[in-house]
Amino acid sequence: MSSTEPQAQLPRYHSIDSLRAVTMLLVLVFHAAIIYLPFDTDRVLYQDEMRSPFTGWVVLFTRLFHMPVFFLVSGFFAAFLYDTRGAMTFLSHRLKRIGLPLVYSFLVLYPLMAAGDLYTKYLTGDAPLDVERDLRSFVQTLGIDLWHLWFLYQLLILCVVAAAIIPLIRLVPESTRDRLLDIFTGTVYRWWGVALWAAIGFLTLYFPSGIFLYDIDTSLLPPYWMLVGNGVFVAFGWLVYKRREVLEGFKSHAWGYFITGFIGHAVYLYLGFLKGSTQVVTLIIDTLGLQVGADAIDRSTQILTTACLAFTVYLLVFGLFGIFLRYFERENAYWRYIADASFWIYLAHVPVIAVLAPLMSFWALPALLKFCLLSAATTAITTIIYHYCVRATFIGEMLNGRRYPRVAPWRG
Repeated sequence: MSSTEPQAQLPRYHSIDSLRAVTMLLVLVFHAAIIYLPFDTDRVLYQDEMRSPFTGWVVLFTRLFHMPVFFLVSGFFAAFLYDTRGAMTFLSHRLKRIGLPLVYSFLVLYPLMAAGDLYTKYLTGDAPLDVERDLRSFVQTLGIDLWHLWFLYQLLILCVVAAAIIPLIRLVPESTRDRLLDIFTGTVYRWWGVALWAAIGFLTLYFPSGIFLYDIDTSLLPPYWMLVGNGVFVAFGWLVYKRREVLEGFKSHAWGYFITGFIGHAVYLYLGFLKGSTQVVTLIIDTLGLQVGADAIDRSTQILTTACLAFTVYLLVFGLFGIFLRYFERENAYWRYIADASFWIYLAHVPVIAVLAPLMSFWALPALLKFCLLSAATTAITTIIYHYCVRATFIGEMLNGRRYPRVAPWRG
């Protein structure tokens, strides 16, 4: 097993690149949906008075898989870079393509979000505008907040950790590493393999008591359990790259995984958010005639809900991975363009939403229609900016690795 592979011998994985783009675009949909949640949240600067239960479902459903898929795909491409370019070039590449966009975006985003806070207060008239007071309150409340950039920040940390761990792993005899990779290969082709990985996911979700989703942390010191949970998906993607023959295995069971995961998602909503887990556990205890305390019931309900969540997440992740491998394998000019634009759209969409959402508050439209319009308008605006101001510039080179010609996909 060579430590470095010639880059020319490796194909471009269009399907996985498209999946990465979709996970980034889902962040835009996620943030647009939050504006119209049926309950209040402090995740955004503004929430519309019009609310929709559907947007609540969108938020909960996308949260189940889009972060795990993002880290899995990132692990796959990280392994690709490490094996084709070596450790030092890998770190340099990650710093350029992740670290620099993270720093520059934060330096631009923070004052824009502060201005957005003032703009929202002025436009909605919730309170008399006092620029000095409101800015001081904004900084004191949020401190150093990475907003949606926490994805990049934690991925950068995990890449540094991987670069430190891989040399230690290579001290293990090659025959032992091959046997472990053989075991991993077996987990992809069998249903029990999903259960095995779900058991690992269960551990990363259960021990941080009270966590019922792969959570979000926008601070500079994310909790260790969050890094471990996301690191498991990075490691999974890394292993998939090391045994690329398993990619075919994802295709054969893709729809079975996804449909079962969707059903599991409904069960999880019932157990976790409709308090169904308490009813199920109580029914089992009464049926068995057991005498247990309230603490034991609480632990049992948490175990049941977390186990359902972990299994659902891995079913959806395996399913989506397989679906994209199955149907998006060929190069397509439109998907290639979307993949190139997705990084910029991910970075730039939050200020656009912060401007558009309060403006739309004056429209007497249903919340669901506003959500769709906000998502579409934000995507259109950020894509137009990408095409004319980013794609063929030094910004496009920093984000995509090269300056692409300013040519629309239907013309190129």
